[in-house]
Amino acid sequence: MKRWFRAVLAIVLISVLAACGDKSEGRNEEITNEQENPSGETRGKNEMNHSAEKIAVTLEGGEIIINVYNNPTAKEFLEQLPLTMTFEEFGGFEKLSYPPEKLTVEGAPSGYTPQRGDFAYYAPWGDVAMFYNKHSYSAGLVKIGEIESGVELLETMEKDFTVSIKRVD
Repeated sequence: MKRWFRAVLAIVLISVLAACGDKSEGRNEEITNEQENPSGETRGKNEMNHSAEKIAVTLEGGEIIINVYNNPTAKEFLEQLPLTMTFEEFGGFEKLSYPPEKLTVEGAPSGYTPQRGDFAYYAPWGDVAMFYNKHSYSAGLVKIGEIESGVELLETMEKDFTVSIKRVD
């Protein structure tokens, strides 16, 4: 009887632990075409340079300034501005929202490992994301910018929030 009880208890514990898995399933895939730079930060092999463009994300409580990268995905995002978007929490590491039109991934790496302060486009879902924590490699993720200031505002936003996004002159 004790063996049977232990077996049932073990199965229940394993089931409970499996149910507590990573909520962000589906966004992560291990791909081996990433490279590690000298700082230990992992990036896609074709990371783009910053352009002279900056955008302002205005939300209740402040403003986030983003340096926009010079790549086709980022350029298509800029063409949609100005925008009003509603962002939501995802996985404890990013806030995401869906632009009106999907963006190109022409010439983009197959994915990369996002860091705190990254602004990115996730092609499989068609969303843009502002990362307030680092995360693991995600296939289909294209970096389109880097947060210059205001990343700390994202950490305090617990519910969905609406922002206005425009180019900075």
